[in-house]
Amino acid sequence: MMRTEIRKISKKLKIILIAVIVLVALFAVGAYKGYDYMEHDPRFCQSCHTMDEPFKKWQESPHHMVSCHECHKQTKWQSLHQVWMYITEQPKSVVHHPNLDQKVCAQCHLSQDTQWKLVGNTAGHKVHFEKAGIDCLECHMKGLHEFVRPVDSCAGCHPDKMEGNSKMSFIHCLQCHNFLAKGEDLKPTTASCKTCHDRIQTEKLHPPIPKDTECISCHKPHELK
Repeated sequence: MMRTEIRKISKKLKIILIAVIVLVALFAVGAYKGYDYMEHDPRFCQSCHTMDEPFKKWQESPHHMVSCHECHKQTKWQSLHQVWMYITEQPKSVVHHPNLDQKVCAQCHLSQDTQWKLVGNTAGHKVHFEKAGIDCLECHMKGLHEFVRPVDSCAGCHPDKMEGNSKMSFIHCLQCHNFLAKGEDLKPTTASCKTCHDRIQTEKLHPPIPKDTECISCHKPHELK
C-alpha cells in the first residue's frame, strides 16, 4: 500500500515538474519575444501616437532598413523609464530621445562594411568632417528623420557663395563640387565642367586654350554674370 502511495505522489510530482518546466519555457519564450519586439522592431516605437510622423519619415528615408535602436542608443533603465513616462504622462509630442552624434554615423559609414556607403576617404568628408570637425548631423539632418541632404545645407556655412545673381546660381553646389570624390580637393575640375558644358550649345566656339588648363583658372563660377 505504501509503495502504491509513493508511486502516486511521485507521478504527481513529475506532472507538476513537467508543468512548471513548460510554464517557465513559455514565459522565457514570451519574455524573449517581448524583449526582441521592444528592442529591435520599429513598430514598437510607432505604438506611441506621437511617433506617427517620425515613423512615416523614417520609412521614407535612406535608413529605413536600420532599426531605431541602431541609432538611438540608451541603457535598459533609460528605455524602461521612457516607456513608463509615455504610459503615465501620455505626452502630446515626442519627448526626450538619446542624443545622436557622429559616433553613431561612424559605426556604419566609417567602418569597413561594404553594405554601407563608406565616406572615410572622400573629398567632402575629409574637408568638412576630418579637418573642420563638423558633426555629420549638421549637414545631413536638418529635420526630424530627414536624412537626405537639403539643397540649402551648404548655404548655412557658405552664404557668401550663395549671394548675388551668378549665371550658375540655379545649379546645386554638388553638381560642381564632387563631395564623394577620392582625395581632398573639392574644387571643380575641367572634367566637372564638361559634364554639363559638353552638352550645352553656345553661340560661338570657345577660343583655343593651352592643354591641361583648368576652366577655373579663368572662369569664376560664383561671380559669372
